[in-house]
Amino acid sequence: MSTSDPAEEAGQEITYKELLAELEEEFTDESFIPDQRSIITNESVFELEQEEIDVLKTLEYARLSEIYNPSRTSFFGEISPEVIQQGCLCNSYFLSAVSALAENPERIRKCFISQDWNRVGCYATEMYLNGERTEIIIDDFIPVYENSKDIAFSRSTTDSIWVQLLEKAWAKANGGYDKIVFGLSSEVLKAITGAPVFTLDHDNCKTEDVWKNLKDGIRNGYAMLCSLDTEKYNFDDQSSISNFSYNVIGTYKINTSNGNVKLIKIRNPWKNFDWEGDWSDESDLWTSEIKEEAEYESSENGIFYMTLEDYLESFVASVICKIHDDYEYTRFEVKQDIGSHSVLKLQVVQDSKIFLNLSQLAYRIVPKEYGYKPYNAKMVLARLEKDNKDFPLEYIDAIVDEKDEIAIEADLIAGEYYLYCEIDWDENRPHDSFIVSFYGPHLANLYEKNYPSFLEKALASCAMLKSQRHYYYDHKQENSFRCMSVTDSKCEYGFLFYYNDSKDAVLEEKINFSRLDNLELADPYSGTAAKIKVSAGKSKIVILRRTDRYCKYEVEYKTRFSFGEKKYLEEIYDKGKKIQVTYNKEPFDIFIYTMYGGSDFYFLMENHTEDKLCKAKFKLDLRNMHDIDNPSSKSWVIDIYPGAKIVKKLSTTDSSKKSGVKYSYAFRVEEVLNDEELIIDKVKQKGKMKQIQYNNEEYNIYFYSSFFQKKFYFLYENNESDKVFEGNYKFTKTNLKIVGDEDSDSIKVLLQPGEVALKVLVPIDPDQECTISYKYTYVVQDL
Repeated sequence: MSTSDPAEEAGQEITYKELLAELEEEFTDESFIPDQRSIITNESVFELEQEEIDVLKTLEYARLSEIYNPSRTSFFGEISPEVIQQGCLCNSYFLSAVSALAENPERIRKCFISQDWNRVGCYATEMYLNGERTEIIIDDFIPVYENSKDIAFSRSTTDSIWVQLLEKAWAKANGGYDKIVFGLSSEVLKAITGAPVFTLDHDNCKTEDVWKNLKDGIRNGYAMLCSLDTEKYNFDDQSSISNFSYNVIGTYKINTSNGNVKLIKIRNPWKNFDWEGDWSDESDLWTSEIKEEAEYESSENGIFYMTLEDYLESFVASVICKIHDDYEYTRFEVKQDIGSHSVLKLQVVQDSKIFLNLSQLAYRIVPKEYGYKPYNAKMVLARLEKDNKDFPLEYIDAIVDEKDEIAIEADLIAGEYYLYCEIDWDENRPHDSFIVSFYGPHLANLYEKNYPSFLEKALASCAMLKSQRHYYYDHKQENSFRCMSVTDSKCEYGFLFYYNDSKDAVLEEKINFSRLDNLELADPYSGTAAKIKVSAGKSKIVILRRTDRYCKYEVEYKTRFSFGEKKYLEEIYDKGKKIQVTYNKEPFDIFIYTMYGGSDFYFLMENHTEDKLCKAKFKLDLRNMHDIDNPSSKSWVIDIYPGAKIVKKLSTTDSSKKSGVKYSYAFRVEEVLNDEELIIDKVKQKGKMKQIQYNNEEYNIYFYSSFFQKKFYFLYENNESDKVFEGNYKFTKTNLKIVGDEDSDSIKVLLQPGEVALKVLVPIDPDQECTISYKYTYVVQDL
């Protein structure tokens, strides 16, 4: 009698250790039934040959305890590439990955939660599936040939069971044995270790880059494979055509009589290929010294040596699993809407090499009729630069690909980092979430952060660090530049980046794309044209989103630099038109200057008198220009007070059209009162008067308010002979301050008999509107 999985019955997850503690009889995994349903699912993402299907249909299951004598069988026994033997299942990609890991036996042991033979036939491995660390619980039923106890699939050539169980765990993780025919070794390496896996396509890599990566892999103890070019070599046994991934186990730079030679040491666990070229066993290039230096082993163990050049000729790719045995794995689930993106924040606590991985649903676990393939996904990594206000993020790296796993590898200093993630999902997506994982020397705290401007800040940093610069030498701005790239970011976002290093010039540029194939301008721009304006000392970026892997563009620029107000106002005295104010045929020390500055037109008004107010009226006749403060204005009335300096500016409305300014003016000059007694007289003559009443009795005490000379005047007068006036006036005001008490919003008045007090409020900014209202309380008391 066998028992089913209690977790299955309870509808709850249960750990392997909990399950093992509960089992009293031999375990049967009801979630992966040991019959034909788990061998042929009819949902394989791969096409099987009819001959293969016929063989699979004859297979049965037997327990390991029926196949082996437990007393003479160990769980692991010998762990090495040589003991792995393939069965009738075409899954050599899986066995190649296991073989590479078996170069370091501890890595095989680590993936098993159970590490001993047990009487209930219940075992478990730990795998990383779709980015999730997952327990795979299995029973010990293994496919065998009909009417025998001969194992049909992979096995160890020694009396041990780890190969069989690891293959079954992989089959269960994928939903059936027929679902693990064919595949990529990189998928298996990632699933077993959780470490990122990188594939170097030799046709698209520089020779030195391949050597550097292999040498780095040996130094760090990475698991590495190489895939043989099957079109270059013919094999008698075509059934082993898929067994063409070998282990890379050494790199050596050897000094020979003919110069330096780069040798690669390779293990062939399958014994299906003999290298007969340079540095084979029979080669006369070997000397005793070179053998010692290259840690020579003969081909009896499946080991052979190749030069780097022969390696690149013979193998199409190198697969590197960058496993670090002491690294930690941290995962974070991200839910993302269609057309959106996410930004994650993470803290790196020490200088270290880290890996960031984005995992989508693996294509191999989705039935083929759904036509699923991984979506285009991208990541961008940047470091926070708190002390850099202009460029608060430093671009580190990025990646984009249509794979279920993409990874960024980076040597980072301790600090705060942000990771941008985006998947080009459509409405047919099978999930609304994905996993981001951190693989490094410590656990990481990952969480989502609202950072709307991440992309423009990170790409601006990318432009500054990586992109070719077009300097504006022809505009005599040798330190200002533009960068245009659709590839430097490595994430399918292009950009036009501008940096204006001028101290006083504004960079203005019209961008017109006459061709824009598979590219589109990102918000706030659209269409095929854009206008940018970059102030002195500032930068700006225009982002282009690539809608396809291949794109093309043609662009034209119209550029000009306009200098800022400061420069033009310095030049206006010498280059501008000068108008002296006259009134009643009398000239005054009051002047109006006008001048074009770039696309703007400036008016500078200066009053050098001490006691004359000039009231100026301007009538404007504008063509394609407007007042920047009041675009609809066609006239001005301006009070130019003694000592005043007033600037008015007209700007071009549409820089592609002609523009012009005509104006007429009229002036009136009047005396400004500076003497307090004269001001008091004018306030009493022109101002609004209020007689004080208190307790229903009128007093010979008066309050006056008046506005002239762009100032608010408040006069208090006590004409009583034996009364004291005490008042508190509280103001609600904008753009005004009390002379002598600038930070206050109230006036307190205490008047003895016969005293007068004058309070004045003046504008903070003479060019801005002022408003005022007030409330008051007062008392009248006997002296």
